[in-house]
Amino acid sequence: MKIWKSEHTFDHPWDTVTKAAWRKYPNPMNTSVHSIDVINRSVDAHSGALITHRLIQTSWRIPAWIQKFININPDCYVSEISQLDPNKKIMTSQSTNLSMVQNIAIEERLIYSQHPRDINKTHMINESTITIKGVPLSNYLEKIIENTMVSKSNSGKLAMEWVIEKINNEVKEISKNSTFNHSNDNYL
Repeated sequence: MKIWKSEHTFDHPWDTVTKAAWRKYPNPMNTSVHSIDVINRSVDAHSGALITHRLIQTSWRIPAWIQKFININPDCYVSEISQLDPNKKIMTSQSTNLSMVQNIAIEERLIYSQHPRDINKTHMINESTITIKGVPLSNYLEKIIENTMVSKSNSGKLAMEWVIEKINNEVKEISKNSTFNHSNDNYL
């Protein structure tokens, strides 16, 4: 079993980062995600948190020789359950692979919270657990997958920045194109 953790601070407010998290895919930095479907969405009556269950279809970026070695299909399904609490300004996302779980189990948890000292920044914690069982060289394979996750994490941060820029450009475009002609307004 490999446990991996990283932290990052985005130079954007929590609201901006969490909006981008919902729109992270597709992006040019990670083309492995093919589709995302919302399975269920609800609001917790007590906390007011938005709880969303999504199904993600993706491809594993595992070297071909490993795919053949442990006889796995690179296409994969992932269950993601997110909880966004606007009052506490925290969003957690827990992902677990549904495919290949008899050999490879990967659990990933992302936590986005308002930075404790600067409301214009967002603190992110990424925690992952990788477990490989029932195949030879499991420690070696866990290390390869861990290295892949580190690389994906780095490209994920770039993807978030890309999405934030895309959202900001959309807002600018909408603002630019929405002109009000008050001469046609009729006030009683």
